[in-house]
Amino acid sequence: VMEEILKRDRNPNILKYAKSQVCSICSGQRLSFEALSVTINTYSIADLNKLSLRELKRQLQSLELTISENEVAQPILEAIFKRITQLEEFGLGYLQLNRNSNSLNGGELQGIRLARQVHSELRNVTFVFDEPSIGMHAAYNPAIIKALGKLVNNGNTVILVEHDAQCIRSADWIIEIGPKAGE
Repeated sequence: VMEEILKRDRNPNILKYAKSQVCSICSGQRLSFEALSVTINTYSIADLNKLSLRELKRQLQSLELTISENEVAQPILEAIFKRITQLEEFGLGYLQLNRNSNSLNGGELQGIRLARQVHSELRNVTFVFDEPSIGMHAAYNPAIIKALGKLVNNGNTVILVEHDAQCIRSADWIIEIGPKAGE
């Protein structure tokens, strides 16, 4: 983190004095001792963060809670399941929450952005997407098309700059611009 801050501040000379080391208190988990002390079925929050989203969902679904625990946990669990399901729609169920964002590839970042926008529940908004399918595996094109359709069905306008034929065919209107544009 320190190296990233220093690079951003454009002072590379100071990097020779910086040293990266794992925190002796949290062992690099970036959580306080108190947060790490709380467990759910023997899992700490750091342990849960290491699981894939798919496995996290399974573990949380298998929780056996008392009635009073369920009252507190249910709204939280529903929100977690909703977010995981949104990411799974774009084939991202294998991701782990503790993964650094700079280790994500373009398709993964694009899937996360799409999931966030599609499930934002905004209405009467114009969304402009520049090649949302780029970087994502072609197998997820139906999910992208379905997601964009949800935005339209929620009363939004979606403008798409796209080269993928399957996405183009799903459009209500096609405007082709450029040299030698089609009919």
